[in-house]
Amino acid sequence: MLQHLQDFFKAMNERETALKSAQCDADKVHAFVEYLNFLEIYSAAINGGLFTGTARELVYDKIADSLVILENAPQWHDQIEKSRTSHVTYKHILKFMERERRELSTRRTVARLLENAPPT
Repeated sequence: MLQHLQDFFKAMNERETALKSAQCDADKVHAFVEYLNFLEIYSAAINGGLFTGTARELVYDKIADSLVILENAPQWHDQIEKSRTSHVTYKHILKFMERERRELSTRRTVARLLENAPPT
């Protein structure tokens, strides 16, 4: 299980780095769609119970934080819709979001509070 967890975080870092370092719009869109596909795969793994215990907790936490960040990034909302090719595109992300609505709401609230907190 540790190897799967290491693979998850390595792949997540690769996706995030590709998105941050993309130079042209086409590369950014490609990296963003790959990032969404990655979140879809791991949302499916969480939804399907493939992770348990601490591994589930860590993967769940990263997915939830990533989804809150995406919700707070309106510049990507249009691209999310454009990348949907059918009614099942991102179905596992949507299922995760529906099931974890309360937790995601709490995380959104905390993120807003942190954004508006005075510097320390």
